[in-house]
Amino acid sequence: MRRSGRVLGVLALVALLAACGGRDLSTPSSRIVGHWRADVDLVDLHMDAYFGAPDEDGVGPVAFSADQEDSPVSGTYRVVSEEVDGEVLTAELTFGGQSEEITATAPRDGKTVRVRLPDVGMLAAPGGGAMSLTLDYVDGKQAP
Repeated sequence: MRRSGRVLGVLALVALLAACGGRDLSTPSSRIVGHWRADVDLVDLHMDAYFGAPDEDGVGPVAFSADQEDSPVSGTYRVVSEEVDGEVLTAELTFGGQSEEITATAPRDGKTVRVRLPDVGMLAAPGGGAMSLTLDYVDGKQAP
């Protein structure tokens, strides 16, 4: 019986790693690396986001593409802070010399990321203020 328990444990670990694609899910900043997709029905927007792995300074490449003419847009992100054992990450996105700080929640399963966006005009939540966007993990690609 003991041997079959070990075999089942090893099989469960292999299945878990296969489901995650061998991704590092140990911290919020490692969980966001890869290709993500969001569909925003409210404004009929389909967006792909690509986060590269951050370097030792916490800076990584980021690119967004959408079904618009001026797509893709590339820039960088810098990890400002994160709950290393938790799920919350604060990052500064920089595109064309303009920076914006966002807060993201990256659950430990690595399947989704919920990004809290600052007030973005027409996309602001009812009553004004910030809104959230949920991105779904697609694959490990780090660029369009």
